[in-house]
Amino acid sequence: MSNEIEVKYKILSEHLIWVDETLIDELISFLEEKLGSNVVISRDKNFVLIGLSKDHDLSKRTLKVYIKRFLHKYELLDRLRVISGDEESYIIHKRRGIEVTRF
Repeated sequence: MSNEIEVKYKILSEHLIWVDETLIDELISFLEEKLGSNVVISRDKNFVLIGLSKDHDLSKRTLKVYIKRFLHKYELLDRLRVISGDEESYIIHKRRGIEVTRF
């Protein structure tokens, strides 16, 4: 078993900052709670980086479900949505026609 951690997924959360700057930290806490101790989650500017050990796996679909649950918990699904970036990333993006403002 290898304990090396490799960044597997990135979440661009720039639009989340537009609503409230503390929401990125809340997203990190939420994902840490849901994904358990085998996952390392950190922040790099507007990105949330998710690192996994080689023996731990997380599907991209599961990650999307957790992000959507987070947006639902904070009542943001009417203003923000989760879209796929490339094969290793998601983007939290504002919905069309919706102005994203702070609480």
